[in-house]
Amino acid sequence: MSGPSATPTPRQYTVQAGDTLSDIALRFGVSVEALMLANPGVSPRALRVGQTLSIPAGGAPPVAGTPPPLELRGPWCYDTSPRVCAAEVANPGPAGAAFVQVRFEAQSPSGETWAELGDVDLTYIPAGEAVPVAILWPEERPWPQRVVLARAYPWTAPDVGVRVQPITDLAWAGQNRSGEPVQVRVQLSQAEGLGDALLVVAGYDRQGRVIALATQRAEAGQRELVLVLIPWTDATMHRVRAWVEWTRPTSHASPNARDTNRVS
Repeated sequence: MSGPSATPTPRQYTVQAGDTLSDIALRFGVSVEALMLANPGVSPRALRVGQTLSIPAGGAPPVAGTPPPLELRGPWCYDTSPRVCAAEVANPGPAGAAFVQVRFEAQSPSGETWAELGDVDLTYIPAGEAVPVAILWPEERPWPQRVVLARAYPWTAPDVGVRVQPITDLAWAGQNRSGEPVQVRVQLSQAEGLGDALLVVAGYDRQGRVIALATQRAEAGQRELVLVLIPWTDATMHRVRAWVEWTRPTSHASPNARDTNRVS
């Protein structure tokens, strides 16, 4: 009679420059959710070079070939300095979509193709939500003609210490004129068991195009934030939307971490 099987020992991985959680999950054949569950308190948008992650044994492989059915609008581009292009990613559901990345594509009259990648600021897009994404577009290139989905994963683990929700308690100074900055005041309701937060705020014109985008981090316990949205165009800002991403408190996070999911 054979004895009980030994529990596989998790492997260790040291974060390298350019890594993202989704890249690491694909490399080791585990799901993003399993990787986050094995590393509680590690923020997917505050990875640090040299940080050690536990790689779970026998995790479910990511479903890279069947991304969530997302809908894209845009691109909308603005001749600012530097130039900016934006889009909107809608998730009709039924589940969340994680680590969403889009590709802005342009083609010259001679057939040459250029592309720039843009990551959604939030770790995942909840079902039923539509969120903005924006990039800087090089001056020497023609404007992009389309935006397509480059990467997305199903989000099926609600207990990994990350929670995204839209914010309804916000105030802003009405419709701006001639591209004037708009001050937005946001009230935060602390999510139970979670601490630090990333706030994403976007402005839209009457046609529903994204014309401004700003992000700001809030420390645990902070209840109010004031941001300034600076439009990329002279269009009137007709609507302001906001989302907050709560993360479980951790001593591993770097106080100087960038608001991105890729390590530089």
